[in-house]
Amino acid sequence: MRNAWLSVVLLLVATPVLAQDQAPPPVPRFDVYVGPVAARTLGDSTQNLGPWVQGGGLMLSFGWNFTRALALVVDDVRFSVESSAYYGRHVNYSILAGPRVRFNTSSRLNPFGQMLVGASQGAVQATPAGPVGWQTLAQIGVGGGLDLRMNNRLSLRLAQLDVRHVFGNPGAYSGMSFSAGVVIRFGARVDGGK
Repeated sequence: MRNAWLSVVLLLVATPVLAQDQAPPPVPRFDVYVGPVAARTLGDSTQNLGPWVQGGGLMLSFGWNFTRALALVVDDVRFSVESSAYYGRHVNYSILAGPRVRFNTSSRLNPFGQMLVGASQGAVQATPAGPVGWQTLAQIGVGGGLDLRMNNRLSLRLAQLDVRHVFGNPGAYSGMSFSAGVVIRFGARVDGGK
């Protein structure tokens, strides 16, 4: 019986010591995400050609990490050329910025959420010979995703799903985008990013 109690005490003392031996990965100062994106307009079905067909392009995101869990993100830096029966051909540039919060930062799987505000500018040409119309619209976006850390410098973004609303008259709409790609991390915070 005495050996059982001694084993329990040793286990209780050794568990926190063993847990401290695994140092968390360093906090990068910057991270850059790049990946293909698919977009879809929500709501009015006359604007949709089908699931995830209406938009496409490349998403680029820059993050400045304050701590392991909190970063300022310049996201959805996007350039896309799209075509639909409703709008004709159009070119879209957009940029959003805001906070990103990571959850469970000690694991290899890192879910995150973000809330962003920004603007988009687009050029629309309804017919090949028609005039090009430009418009700039404000937008907000809410979303999140899941990163799989491969090492201290590289992660795979398994999924990022964002829903956004674009404000403007004319041209207000709600949309959804999906992306997956690669996150590259640069630098390391000297303070450990606690």
